Amino acid sequence: MSTKINRFLALIPAVAFMAACSGVAPTGPSQITSNDSYDAVSGEASAMTSSCVNLGRISLNVVEPAGTILWVKATYHFTGPSLGCPAPRWTSNRGEMIVDKTNPMRAGFPREAGGKATLTATAPNRVTQSIAVDLGTPRAADSCKDISGVAVKVVRQTMSNDVFVEAVYLHVGPVIGVCTLSPAWTASRRGITVDPTDSFRAYIARRTDIRTTVTATAPNGRSGQVTF
Repeated sequence: MSTKINRFLALIPAVAFMAACSGVAPTGPSQITSNDSYDAVSGEASAMTSSCVNLGRISLNVVEPAGTILWVKATYHFTGPSLGCPAPRWTSNRGEMIVDKTNPMRAGFPREAGGKATLTATAPNRVTQSIAVDLGTPRAADSCKDISGVAVKVVRQTMSNDVFVEAVYLHVGPVIGVCTLSPAWTASRRGITVDPTDSFRAYIARRTDIRTTVTATAPNGRSGQVTF
């Protein structure tokens, strides 16, 4: 009799295991599988876009037309409540563009640059507007005609992810007067910005993964560059 009881007891774990595998009876707490998707979007970027969701269009207008800098101001037009949409990203077909650090809703050009330029404002929600401006006839100062070259060097690297560069005009012989017309700034990648306090300086975000070349071109066409 004891032999039969032992055999019966030995069969119990096997029967329970088979029942669990066949789904007849649970052997522990049930597991719930969720089909909900989760987007790992940056909270900062998401909040920025959300604050601009009701931005319908941007209008661009020239302000302070008589100043030494021709400023263009961006005005947002909303279709609903606004939670404080950030200033637009400014771009241009000209290297002399300046963004007003005290009021990032406006950008412009030194009038001494002359010629025509196009400014484009792009809001965080990708609403875009462009404007063409006329800077007038460039001043062909005699002191700028004798520039023989442009020396460009890195003058300051800050902890704020910006690399600052400075341009200095070079001359072969004696110079009558000083050329005060700033150079035109360009770079091998996007993001070059003219320093609004000194147009002979510019800055661009630091990148350690690629080499960057910044070029400064004088009013008479002479240029120089630096690579970092």
